[in-house]
Amino acid sequence: MSNRFARSIALALLAAATAAHADDRDDQRKQLDVYISTINQLVEQGALSREKGDSLIRQAAADVRKGPAKPATTAAAAPEAAAAPPPVPTPAPPVPAPVPAHAAAAAPATPAAAASAAGEGSSPPPPSAAAAAPAQEPATVRVPYVPEVVKEEMLEELRKEVLAQAKTERWGDPGTLPAWVSRISPEADFRLRYELDSFPGTNQPNTAPSILDLTSPGSYSSGYQLNNDQDTRNRLRLRARLGFDAILSDQINLGVRIASGGASSGSNPVSENQTLGNYDERDSVGLDRAYIRYRPFTWLTVTGGRFANPFFSPTEMVWSVNYSPEGLAVKFAHDLGSNLVGALVAGALPVQLQDNQVISTPGNPTNSKWLFAYQGDLGWRFYEQSDIKFGAAWYDYRHLEGQMAPLLDPTEYDSTQAGFRQGGNSVFDLHELYDVQNNITTPGALGLVSKFSELNLSTSVDVANFSPIHVIVDGDYVKNLGFKSSEIFNRTGQTLLARTVGYQGALTVGMPVIAVPGNWSATFGYKHIERDATLDALCDSDFMLGGTNSAGYYLSAHYGIAKNTVLGLRWMSGRAIDLPGGQALAINILQLDVAASF
Repeated sequence: MSNRFARSIALALLAAATAAHADDRDDQRKQLDVYISTINQLVEQGALSREKGDSLIRQAAADVRKGPAKPATTAAAAPEAAAAPPPVPTPAPPVPAPVPAHAAAAAPATPAAAASAAGEGSSPPPPSAAAAAPAQEPATVRVPYVPEVVKEEMLEELRKEVLAQAKTERWGDPGTLPAWVSRISPEADFRLRYELDSFPGTNQPNTAPSILDLTSPGSYSSGYQLNNDQDTRNRLRLRARLGFDAILSDQINLGVRIASGGASSGSNPVSENQTLGNYDERDSVGLDRAYIRYRPFTWLTVTGGRFANPFFSPTEMVWSVNYSPEGLAVKFAHDLGSNLVGALVAGALPVQLQDNQVISTPGNPTNSKWLFAYQGDLGWRFYEQSDIKFGAAWYDYRHLEGQMAPLLDPTEYDSTQAGFRQGGNSVFDLHELYDVQNNITTPGALGLVSKFSELNLSTSVDVANFSPIHVIVDGDYVKNLGFKSSEIFNRTGQTLLARTVGYQGALTVGMPVIAVPGNWSATFGYKHIERDATLDALCDSDFMLGGTNSAGYYLSAHYGIAKNTVLGLRWMSGRAIDLPGGQALAINILQLDVAASF
């Protein structure tokens, strides 16, 4: 705060004080008290520091004690002194109310106050007597007459300077929050869903065994885990998420988000739905995102922790929209000119670390499960708001496949079992040799039959010629290059037919973002995903109740019913592609959503 600002406040105080007689000490004390109270309130509200507030009070008090130049020492002051009204004797004022210590130290002394403190009469001494007593002169303050126009100019100057200072330091601007608040971007969303799961009458009870029967050459599994494929099910489900992203500096961000859907072991990593109806028990929430992002250059971004999916994925065939990978991701993005942008993304993502949990054996070291992912994409804006984007990715999973346990130690490779499955991938019993030897029919631990090394090609075309209506075409293709029949035979002793291709396409018409009432969109899509085309644990969790080995179509419509509030309706009809023994499995799903976000 500048010295000029402090002096301006003091002068404004003196100008206000001259509205009363110079010896009316109560009015002057009131003016000073108002000034001190104002400064203290600014300190309490955080607009001023305590140190700065005390400095303002000391500066203003010093200017008040110093007072204006004496009329006798300057020629310019003589006319003002002559124009001032003569002093009028008045009764001694009552003893003023106590004031704060710092205010009392700053209060100007007057002849009347000095006389009262000395036990003298109520009338102040004449000017000659005051001149004859130099010991009292430093405590005397003479307030000259200040014309109204001058006072108005002083107050206007003060007002302008205060507003300028407040705007610069952001402490005096009404409604302004602390600077750190502007660096935080909160986010939250809530969705209430009614879901109807129906099963056509062609389904056989307890559809399909969920494991590969190694005693029957050429057999295969369905990978499904259904307890019910006959009875219609009605459910109410909710999803709630709350988080923030904070800008720590020009280069560093951090973010945290929590979400419903459960936490730790047993929760679905790609679904945040919480089914209602469990005697009103409180739902659990989990840490959905926690990351730090470093951007040293405009073309380089490094993100670590648990974060949003950094890979371009126009559909949910490979990645669920709710997937939040863990690990480290690096993105290089560069403007190639002519509305063309290119990007490269690489990620090292741990799937299941086991180095300190499982004891390895000689010749068979314990291997943690990882995903090393690489994707390149190109985006081109070919006309106003119209865009086309193409991406090519390689998702290389390490050590996800199951290992057959030896006869004498059936649990030796339990660490290789699938930690989480939605359904669809081919699996086998890791304890098969031991189970057959001992006539055990219940599988002890299930492992994935195939390795997974996926080639994924993706594209999205957004045509905005009818703006605000957009026409969007999305497409995905995936091929599991890790499926090797010979390698599977060496590991399991059996052969398996390859089912390793998936594709999905969708057409959307409407607004790409629904944020205001009246916005709408409609989508039609078709999906075909074979059982070992991609890892079933991380793909779509809704179609056919989640996973792979399914084909069918879906329809959806969304409409904005209020600001940031959307009503959605979706119908999905799917069937299993491959089931042993000619079995059939079909599932139809209806979802009605109300979702709100900010």
